[in-house]
Amino acid sequence: MSTMRKLLLVVLVTGTLVPTLAIAQGEPQGGPAQHFGDKGELVITNETNAGLNYYHYGATSETPAFSQKDLVIEPSVMHFTARNFAVGLVAGIAHGWGSGGSSSDLTIGPRLGYNLKLLTWLSVLPRVGATYEYGWGTQSDGTTTSGHSFVFNVDSYFLVHPASHFFFGIGPSASLPSLVKQNGNDGSKVIRVGIGFIMGGWL
Repeated sequence: MSTMRKLLLVVLVTGTLVPTLAIAQGEPQGGPAQHFGDKGELVITNETNAGLNYYHYGATSETPAFSQKDLVIEPSVMHFTARNFAVGLVAGIAHGWGSGGSSSDLTIGPRLGYNLKLLTWLSVLPRVGATYEYGWGTQSDGTTTSGHSFVFNVDSYFLVHPASHFFFGIGPSASLPSLVKQNGNDGSKVIRVGIGFIMGGWL
C-alpha cells in the first residue's frame, strides 16, 4: 500500500470511528465543553495546515511528477443552527513549495460540521465541505501557470476546551478535487492529506 493511501486511510478511520464511539458513549456532563455546540452559537476560528500536507502530481509527457509541501491559513466562521450541528464558511490563503516549483492559492467554501463531546473538556468536530480554489505558480523550468479547481473536503478536529468560549485542537484532513483547470486545460487531480491545527472562540 502506498504512503498516500495509508495516510488517506488514517484520515477516514479517524473521521468515522471516533465520532461513532462518542455517540455510543453519550455526552459527558459539566466542564468547559458542555455548552459548546448549543443552538445559536457563533464560532470564529483560525485553521493552519503547517507544512504537513503531501502532494504527488501525476507525470505527463510535459510535466514530471513531484511532491510539494505547503502552509495553509484559513480563518472561518461557523453557526450552530441546531444543537451540535453547524454550518459555516472558510476562506484561506496557501503557499506551496517543492522540487517541481512553487505555488500560491486563494480559497473559499462552505462547511458542515457536527460537534461530539468526548469529555468535560474535550470534543471532536468532524466536518465536510467544498472549496473553490484559484491558484498561480512557477514550475522548476520557469514556466508560469494559473488555474482554478473545485475540491471536496473532510476533516476531524479534536478540540481541547481549557476554559469556556475558547478552544484549540488538532486533527487529520483530506481533500479531493472534482474539477481542475490549469492554463485553460484539464489539470491533474491531486489527493491532499495533512494534519491541521485550529484555535478559536465562540459567542
